[in-house]
Amino acid sequence: MRMSDIPFGTTDWTAVELTTHKGEVGVATWRTRQFGDIRVRMVDIRPAMSRTTGAEGAHHPAASTASCTPISRTAAPSR
Repeated sequence: MRMSDIPFGTTDWTAVELTTHKGEVGVATWRTRQFGDIRVRMVDIRPAMSRTTGAEGAHHPAASTASCTPISRTAAPSR
């Protein structure tokens, strides 16, 4: 991945549109920013509700992660 000419800045992730993506056993929410050819995502992962207690994430804490993805100029953007 080549990253160059990226100015310093901060992102208020609460101001970035939230999208929801259902997984096999839970839900992930994404906040995505595009910086030239670089896509940056803040991802929150929530496990499915516990079958025994009915409480969301009763046995698993939520996880957050961020990722940077280089964008191919010839490929269609992922969803």
